[in-house]
This record gives sequence, structure tokens and C-alpha cells, in this order.
Amino acid sequence: MALLKHKLAPARFQYNLVLAAILEAAERQRQRPRRRDRRWWMREWIIRRPLFGQYETLMMELEAEHAADFKVFLRMESQMYYELLNRLAVLKSLLY
Repeated sequence: MALLKHKLAPARFQYNLVLAAILEAAERQRQRPRRRDRRWWMREWIIRRPLFGQYETLMMELEAEHAADFKVFLRMESQMYYELLNRLAVLKSLLY
């Protein structure tokens, strides 16, 4: 019996090490602060974009409801956007 205990000692030691590592990992996981759930994943206008078209309706909706998003989306203020649009329309009428 003593010989059997002697031969099983390394296996018992490895088992105890693995068990300690598992318990340590579980304790770290339990103590880790949970991430907050997100309130929303996408802006409403991005969700509605396929329903209303990709351009005209999107531009009107962004300008009317989400001025800050309009600026982020186009990287310019709405006044500058419409100024450029008018200049391109004039240029197009001169060329054709």
C-alpha cells in the first residue's frame, strides 16, 4: 500500500495543481467587473436607411432630426453641403 501511495504521489500533486489553477481562474472571472450592456447598438437613422433609400431621404432626415450626425456623416455642416450641391448644379448646367 505504501508503494502504491508513493507511485500515486506525483499524479495527486499534478491533480492538486490543476484544481488550484481552475479555482484561481474561476475566482478571477467572478471578481472581474462586468461590462455594461449597451443601450443601443445602432442609431435609428442607420436602421431606417434601407427603408427610405440611400441618399435623398437620408439627407433630409439627418438634417431635420440629427444635425450632429449629419456633420459626422458628411464631415461638414449642412450649409456647406448645400452650397457645394448648388455649385455643382450650376457647373453641370453650364457643361450640358
